[in-house]
Amino acid sequence: MSEENKSEWTPPTVEEIVSRLKSDRDGVIWFNTLRKEHPNWEPDLCEVEFTGMYLVGVNFSGARLIETSFVSAHLCRANFREANLQGANFREANLDEALFIDAQLTSVNFEKAQTDAVNWWGANITGAYGMRQSTIELVLATMRDSVRNY
Repeated sequence: MSEENKSEWTPPTVEEIVSRLKSDRDGVIWFNTLRKEHPNWEPDLCEVEFTGMYLVGVNFSGARLIETSFVSAHLCRANFREANLQGANFREANLDEALFIDAQLTSVNFEKAQTDAVNWWGANITGAYGMRQSTIELVLATMRDSVRNY
């Protein structure tokens, strides 16, 4: 892509993103390709309904996902690095192996969510609820280690 075309790029609308991600598994490939081609793009997907969607491996790093619903969504290996997820709802979502590195998870609902092998490094979980006790202990241990190594 030429430098001239990069400067003229217009991000897709929220409606287009949701439609493409809902359509089939190729939607995640399309979205992730856009993220690679436009690394400074931080999608604003606040209050979007991703309920029940198959979003395995999606790259939501740096995205604004405030009050977004991921209820019963399949988000294995999803990347939420530095994303703002304040008030998001992950009830009954599959988050196995997801990355929440330095993510803002204030007041997030994790009730009955699967969270095996999630990377919580530096995540802010203030007010988050529904997390399993073992997950909370892991997040706190990670926080202690990061402060100790600072």
